[in-house]
Amino acid sequence: MEFVKLYKGFWSGSMSDEKPYTKLVFIALLSLSDDYGNAHAGVSFLSKMTGVEEWDVEEALKRLQAPDPASTTEGNNGRRLILKGPNRWFIVNYRLYYEKSREEERKSYKQDWQRRKRTEDTLRTDEDSCGQLRTNEDTAFLEREKESERESESEIQDSPPKSPKGDLASEVVEFLNTTCGRAFHLNGKYPELRARLKAGATVDDCKRVIAEKFRQWRGTDQAKYLNPTTLFRACHWDVYLEEAKFHQGFATPEEAAKLTTRGANG
Repeated sequence: MEFVKLYKGFWSGSMSDEKPYTKLVFIALLSLSDDYGNAHAGVSFLSKMTGVEEWDVEEALKRLQAPDPASTTEGNNGRRLILKGPNRWFIVNYRLYYEKSREEERKSYKQDWQRRKRTEDTLRTDEDSCGQLRTNEDTAFLEREKESERESESEIQDSPPKSPKGDLASEVVEFLNTTCGRAFHLNGKYPELRARLKAGATVDDCKRVIAEKFRQWRGTDQAKYLNPTTLFRACHWDVYLEEAKFHQGFATPEEAAKLTTRGANG
């Protein structure tokens, strides 16, 4: 064996009455034993291994071979060691406690396995529930987007006027119409856009997002989402704005829009 596990009763049984060097010599023999309790070690080797004087090692070996009336283990009159040949020792109860240890390890492993399985089953159930929830949320989101698109389209006009003086939302919508070729009413409600402006977003922030999403979505199916509802929805806003700032650098929103439009026109 590469290591030995001491049985927890070692310190509370009759061995607890033995002298420290006897316990140390016995532990050394345990560490040298094979899986069946056979150990090969002489007095001199055990002395070097444990740091115990040779005469104390000899005394310890005698004590370990002697009958132990206080032993709770049947057989061999409580002896712990049997000399099988020159420097060859047999640890009497080694296999007994080895099997006890293996049984405890198997029991512990089975408990751990059952605990892991319960945890995995719980996680799997949670994932299934979350998956269904995500599906429901995705369906609801798509329905909201469709409704937003219908609302936005209903607000499109044939010939958009200039933005009312002092109305920041109208200024943003006018930029959206000019950049993306749309025709949204400038005096529409646009609650998402107005909420972003009220929360601290600047007109330039809004224009940057418009220019960036036009760059990304022009000529794709997502171009239909270039409207005042989707672009300024709270759940999108932070990501959209970070993208815009990252790609546009120091360019103004108007410059970014011109570059985007020029790229679209070849």
